[in-house]
Amino acid sequence: MTRGLVESAEHVVLPSIRPVHTAVLVIGSMLPPLLRCAAKSSAFNDVHVSVHYREFLTALTGAAWASFLFGWHVHEKAIIVVLLPLNLLAMAVPNFRSIAFYATTIGHYSLMPLIPTKAETPAVLFMFLSYTTIHWLALFRLHPASAKADMYQTNGPLGRLASMHLWGLVPLYVASFILWPLLWMNSGLPFLPLMATSMYTAIGLCLGYVYFLWLSWQSDEASAVVVTEIEGTHQVKEREVKVKQERTEKKTDEKQRTMERKFGEKPPATERTLEGRQQEKSVPPKSNKKKAKKLKSH
Repeated sequence: MTRGLVESAEHVVLPSIRPVHTAVLVIGSMLPPLLRCAAKSSAFNDVHVSVHYREFLTALTGAAWASFLFGWHVHEKAIIVVLLPLNLLAMAVPNFRSIAFYATTIGHYSLMPLIPTKAETPAVLFMFLSYTTIHWLALFRLHPASAKADMYQTNGPLGRLASMHLWGLVPLYVASFILWPLLWMNSGLPFLPLMATSMYTAIGLCLGYVYFLWLSWQSDEASAVVVTEIEGTHQVKEREVKVKQERTEKKTDEKQRTMERKFGEKPPATERTLEGRQQEKSVPPKSNKKKAKKLKSH
């Protein structure tokens, strides 16, 4: 047993895969999200930067996912390259929360067999369950979707299939980590639980990629709603500023009219110019002059 050593081998029954084959598959699978990003970025030149942020994250996640699925000798830990932009996209666009939770849970579960010793199993299970719970709360409770985003919930056949596949991790863990070590076939087939985990999570990540592409192409209407909301907020703010300016102008006009009615064209007696105030300060009052004369006579 090579214990996970990566080597090039020639297959007898199945066709041998070369790097050229994987390069063609990676480029072909990258084209849908990249073409969508190019088309949408040219259409959103005059809108808010958040729309470009969403389209960039969608293309980045799709390209990373394609590289992970069809790349040459890709390790399981490379799923983190997919999960980082996917979760950023889910926090920005609520429409992608379901696929982010599904892919993150499947991807983290696929890394659990990398720590095969039994002493670390409770710690690994505790960390996995804790992070999954916090992730679910952050996506579906602390960041609730808006009323308009609820219109674009994707509870279709792919969503239901993904939820069923996600719940299947529970019997898979029980069979692989609890029941299998107790069976008599454990010594003869030691890699069977690892193969079952790899196959199950690989099917889930392939399903998640199809689900992600379907979500990204189905969310065009949601992007239009985002654009109209951004334009509407800008128009509302401009109207509010104009209304405030008109109100202040009306108030100043009314004050001037009332002052003209009371005092005519002359300024009111209470208002004094700065020069007049300075002259009054420089000239001492009459009482002070009389006191000064008396002091001189004495």
